[in-house]
Amino acid sequence: MGFISNLFGGNKQDKALNEALGHIQRILEDEEFQLDMVPGMKEKIALMETIKGLPSYDRDPNGTGPFGFSENNPIPVNGPIGQLAYLSRLETEKGDRILFHRIGAVNTIDVFEAVTFSGSDWFILFTDHYHLRRSRAMPDGFRFTKEVPLFSGFHMYCPNFPYDFVEMMMRDAERKGALSFAYMAISKVKQQIQNRAFTRPLAHKAKLDIVKSRLTSSSMQGSSIARYSADDKGLTNAPSDGRLTEQADDQQAVALYRKAAEQGDASAQHNLGNMYADGRGVTKDEQQAVVWYRKAAAQGLADAQFYLGEMYANGQGVPKDEQQAVVWYRKAAEQGYAPAQANLGAMYANGQGVPKDEQQAAVWYRKAAEQGLATAQGILGLMYRNGQGVPKDDQQAVVWFRKAAEQGHATAQYALGLMYGNGRGVPKDGQQAAAWFRKAAEQGNADAQLNLGNMYADGRGVPKDEQQAVVWFRRAAEQGYAGAQYTLGAMYEMGRGVPKDEQQAVAWFRRAAEQGYAGAQYNLGVMYAEGRGVPKDEQQAVAWFRKAAEQGDAGAQNNLGLMYHNGRGVPKDEQQAAAWFRKAAEQGNADAQCNLGVMYVLGGGVPKDEELAYFWWLLSSAQGYDSAVKKRDIVEKMLTPQQRAAAQACARVWKPK
Repeated sequence: MGFISNLFGGNKQDKALNEALGHIQRILEDEEFQLDMVPGMKEKIALMETIKGLPSYDRDPNGTGPFGFSENNPIPVNGPIGQLAYLSRLETEKGDRILFHRIGAVNTIDVFEAVTFSGSDWFILFTDHYHLRRSRAMPDGFRFTKEVPLFSGFHMYCPNFPYDFVEMMMRDAERKGALSFAYMAISKVKQQIQNRAFTRPLAHKAKLDIVKSRLTSSSMQGSSIARYSADDKGLTNAPSDGRLTEQADDQQAVALYRKAAEQGDASAQHNLGNMYADGRGVTKDEQQAVVWYRKAAAQGLADAQFYLGEMYANGQGVPKDEQQAVVWYRKAAEQGYAPAQANLGAMYANGQGVPKDEQQAAVWYRKAAEQGLATAQGILGLMYRNGQGVPKDDQQAVVWFRKAAEQGHATAQYALGLMYGNGRGVPKDGQQAAAWFRKAAEQGNADAQLNLGNMYADGRGVPKDEQQAVVWFRRAAEQGYAGAQYTLGAMYEMGRGVPKDEQQAVAWFRRAAEQGYAGAQYNLGVMYAEGRGVPKDEQQAVAWFRKAAEQGDAGAQNNLGLMYHNGRGVPKDEQQAAAWFRKAAEQGNADAQCNLGVMYVLGGGVPKDEELAYFWWLLSSAQGYDSAVKKRDIVEKMLTPQQRAAAQACARVWKPK
């Protein structure tokens, strides 16, 4: 250990020392090497098999609670050695690094207690080491040190942490052998330990007691490496005998938090507010939650200021007051609290509690995005893509989408796929588009599932595979996504990727139609009109054509005109027929343009006018509609040269509405 303590005190040109430094650097930096250092071949293989194929991200996109401080939002790291490397990099925003020891695990999530070298701040950190790489994100209040991050903690439990830290570190270094050179010099903390400078605050003690009662494995029994090393004796993942039930645990938590909160501890006040807000250990009482959030917020605790803002924004425990929400979001945001910065950006973007100001929205989203908050990064990407609050810049949009996407943010992955698919901000690349759609689709993003299905259906970026297309259309459709329900119905109607089944087609068209999807309403109208997959029912056909037509669907407008013209499902009405033909014709529908021409030449529902008939047939025939070509040529002979020239001139400049 003497060599460790004096590692940087000798001649750095010495070959052996350089080799040692190189080895240390590899231990600290090389993520693959860190995974390779898991003890035992069987254990190493087991770890790699477990994490193979799992997504890599900086924050779990489905995580809840503050990043790194909650078992539901742990820090992703690459195995037990990567765990040490990550935690040893952390320092507070004041530049104070941390000592840490592992107190146990909650299921597969490891729990570490940490204290700053100075003894001023205490933390409980949660990590998930089933990942191929470690997170690039940091818990709130931390940054990565610029020092050489020699290990400042271990997987062993210190019963008298941190006063037995040096003894335990020496024991752990000796036990790990090859890792021993990677431990920091004990001189960095020896004086503080000798001076007994470390005292756990009341709120931290309360948290620690609560966490210990929830452990499903204890470091007093073993370490995270034990999961891969059956040779280490006395290591077990069995639940501790004294584990409390969740309800009793919550009640104990409330008692501990209340005791500390009534003594003025801001963290305890905030946590007690959380317990009242969630109804854990006490009857749910949002007014009481607000009382305790306010006490902590008044002491400047950013978490509490943020949650108090949430209560005002949602009208929980207080009358809804968006201006007050903005006040509290701003207080937390100005302390650098990323979720509050993002929410303040949203308030500016939507004009809630403040005048709408997209430039200010972009400012606050950027602050949160630069701290690694994936949601803010994705929104900032959208603002660049759409030119909202910032100059439109597809390349910058891609930069921010990518940052969020690489953290596993599904919406950003989908957006990045669109950028590749459309060649915006990046060269057009169907394979990259499909790859990002797949990442988002596998997380359940319905837009991405539909787009990935389309890629398979068309053979863009992936080999054409209509059965795979149906798989992805179905996943999105079963989430209630109307566009996918409509598309899946079309696949059944045509027998693409599935056996042809018009009843199934009708079922999926109906689901989408009942959500107001115009294309599905049109298709359902066709199925009723033709008696396909349902008994023929022209009144039902008219009902569905009308729903789609009133949304501006040109095909449905034309078909509704035909139903009126022929008296099918409605009384015959030439004026109504002409009116619906016109709506569709003015959108550029060639069928409707041809039909409206017929109405003019016959005087059905409109004054008879061969010149207008000729005009509409010119437009329809220009789209290659054969029936209109024949009619155009016949009526052309009935017009004067002046009438023909006038109609042709109008047709040349006509544009659809």
